[in-house]
Parts: sequence; C-alpha cells; structure tokens
Amino acid sequence: MLSRPLMLATILGVSIGVPYFVANRDDLSSHFSNPFSGSGQSSPVAAAPSPGQPKPQVPFDSPGSLIYSSPVPLEGAQFRSLGEVLRFDVTKEWVYRNWARKSTGLADPELFGVRVPFVTGTGMSDLAGSLTYYFNSQGQVQHISFVGRTADPSQLVQFITSTYKLQRVEAPAGEQLYQTKRSGLVQSELRTQPDGVLWTTSPHGSFLVDLALERPGSNRMLPPRTPPLDIPGADVPPAGAQVAAAQSAESQGGIMNTLFPEGARYATPDEEGQVMEHRWPH
Repeated sequence: MLSRPLMLATILGVSIGVPYFVANRDDLSSHFSNPFSGSGQSSPVAAAPSPGQPKPQVPFDSPGSLIYSSPVPLEGAQFRSLGEVLRFDVTKEWVYRNWARKSTGLADPELFGVRVPFVTGTGMSDLAGSLTYYFNSQGQVQHISFVGRTADPSQLVQFITSTYKLQRVEAPAGEQLYQTKRSGLVQSELRTQPDGVLWTTSPHGSFLVDLALERPGSNRMLPPRTPPLDIPGADVPPAGAQVAAAQSAESQGGIMNTLFPEGARYATPDEEGQVMEHRWPH
C-alpha cells in the first residue's frame, strides 16, 4: 500500500492537473495539430472552416501537382518549321545548344553523327521521330537523316521537292518514293509508307517516314538499300520442249527412265530384300 504522504501528493496533483487540462484542451489540440503555430510560419494545412461557413472545394489533382505546377515540356518540339532543321549550314555547337539530350558517335566511320529527338507539333502534317546530323572532318553537315511518323506527309514532300529538288520515281505498291540521282546512283531519298495497322485513336502515326539527304554537290552516294540476291538458277526448257522430251522418253521404254542418269536402274527384288534385311537390328 502507498504511504500516507504519497497518497496525499497524488490526490493533490490530480486535483490541480485535471481541471487545467480540461480548461486548456482547445489550445493544446490546436498547438499539436499545427506545429507551425507561434513560430511565425504559415501552416501548409488549410485551417478548418468555422461553424456556418461552407467547406472550401479543393480541385482534384494528380500526385505531385502541388510540387510540379506545370507539365514537363515536350522534348524536341522547339522548332515548328522544317526549314529550321533540314539545313546544311548548322554546326555541332548549334545542335548541342538546342537539344538537351543527344546521342553521338554513330555508325558511319567517316562521319561524326549527332542524333536528337524531333517533333514539329501536334497537327496532322507534323513530324515526330529522330533527326540525325552527320558532320565531316571540316565540321560541315555532310548528311541528314530523319526516321519517324506523320499523319500527312504532303507538307514534307512539298518542302523536299521544292528545296532539294527530289523527284518522284516508281516505287512498290503503297509507297511514295522521291530521289535525286547522280551518274545513275541515288544521292538523296525520301520514302513514305502507310503503317501496317492504322488506329483511329492515334492518327498521327499513320505514315512511316524515312528521309536521307546528302549535302548538295557532294560525291557521296547512298548505299543500295536492298542488294540483289544472286541465286544461280537451272536452265529450264520451255513447256513445249518438256512435253516433247516426255513423249520421246515414254516411246523409248517409260517416262521414269528419264529421272535416272545414264547406266542407273531400279533395284531387283533380291537386292531390295538384302537392303531391308540389314536396315533394322534383329
């Protein structure tokens, strides 16, 4: 049991502390619910509305919207005109300055390549894909390539044909092909082809675009896109000659004899039996 002095001290503490806590409950709750109170800083938590006031309507935002107030800008969309980028008077420093992300040192062993993302906009004739500049040893743009998609290639075709004088040539069914040639070899080329699967929800990818531009006046040519496959073929006589040969063989003892070289014959029954006897183990 507790001693009498300790019991008296406990009763005295309870009689003083409980009334104080009850009297200051509202102040204590507001202090602990808002640690910024009394420090001169504004609280990030909105104050509760007083009785009778309407509750404020907070619009729904995605996570992080209070930190990132605006969406990240689309990379590669700083140019709206093809004439601003499809040009041979730019430098590597210009490319580095206008694109934050780029890939360098690409496949061509004779040229230095810099590949960047490129988007002209969201219209039906805008382009989206990868743009590559190839620089020669003098620091000049020697070659430009673009691979991407669009919903309407007519604007690109108009720019290429009027600026770099590409002309339409015969192409496989479904494709559009524009080229410039020198000494019978292709120097620059634009290919457009409808995508194999078209979606109404993503019309901007309806056409595949493949552009390869060589510096005007250059002696470089594009390599053959699909080298011919040389398969030696047997000389097949025309159908009339085959019929005549079959009739001649049949008159000489059967058409099947023409399937064997000279001196060959069918096996006799005894020879076939010997082969079958040794075919499977006993």
